[in-house]
Amino acid sequence: MGKYRTLGTLFNRVFRNDLNKNFEDIDVDIKAQKTYIDTEIATQKKRVDDLIRWTPQPSEVVDARGEHAVLRDRLDSVDAQLAEKASTSMVKLNATKLDLLNQTGKTKTFAHRGFSKLAPEGTIPAFLLAIDSNFDGIEFDAQVSSDGEWFVFHDDDLGRMTTGTGRIIDMTANTIRSLTVDSGNNITHYPNLVIPTLREVLMLCKNYGIIPMVELKSHLYEGHYTDAHYDSFVQLIKDCGLENTIIVEGTEPMTTKIRNRNSNISIATFTTPDTLTQWSASYLQNNNALLTTNEIYITSQADVDLCHSYNIPLCAFVVNDYARAKELASWGVDYIITDSFSEVIL
Repeated sequence: MGKYRTLGTLFNRVFRNDLNKNFEDIDVDIKAQKTYIDTEIATQKKRVDDLIRWTPQPSEVVDARGEHAVLRDRLDSVDAQLAEKASTSMVKLNATKLDLLNQTGKTKTFAHRGFSKLAPEGTIPAFLLAIDSNFDGIEFDAQVSSDGEWFVFHDDDLGRMTTGTGRIIDMTANTIRSLTVDSGNNITHYPNLVIPTLREVLMLCKNYGIIPMVELKSHLYEGHYTDAHYDSFVQLIKDCGLENTIIVEGTEPMTTKIRNRNSNISIATFTTPDTLTQWSASYLQNNNALLTTNEIYITSQADVDLCHSYNIPLCAFVVNDYARAKELASWGVDYIITDSFSEVIL
């Protein structure tokens, strides 16, 4: 019987006392084991933290850590600060209609798939770092599962970024949730990341007062989206209280389906200034839409002036050269999507 008392065969006082004492001894042993395990966990955690702290790190990680010894501490600090901000001075995004045309003279910056220079793209850490770094908004992509749940993910195939392969639209939500994000910038500092749902990211934007710019993935997907998909997408935006303060990007047929379902949601259509015709200008004007284009197609001040002559805001992607960003901002480009910086100072 080891160290515990041998119990007698009679249910007398001695038996009960021995039984109670055994229970007490077992409880002490359990607590001792728990203390040992907790100590081992703390020791291993310290070893990992020390390894990160004293091992030379890439400059991006050093920048992301800020004054903290390890990146996780920075994220914990960010989360705490943002929670306080959300509870005390949250921007009430849904109070007024989003004014797409830049009236402030300041070009707005949107973090491309979150602050993807510092954390894996399209993940909650990347979005939190973008919020903490004072971007005006975050840009990301939305796709729908085979059973109708919306997720935030860019690629047509899951293979580059996750432990899975194949297309989101061919998988159930539970299968997608079982995958792990195992690639991206500084991935070693972010174990066990999962693909976030669109609801999670929209509520993050709502709570922390940052503008979401959501691209409805087209390519192979456009023909697969049903009326039910568009209905659920618009309803989700309304449920999150963001119909007045969200920008939805997509092809003209896709954004038309969004507009037909809701007159408040701002939309953005992919085209170029040099192909802007009276018809396309009228479409953008009539639908409170902005023009989104690759930055290489904005070649001069005249391109920006043309858009603004129709009161059409102009968004450039993806701009990672700061000198180029300053040039675009000096021409009056309204929005810049970037991996690299949260503000363009002229």
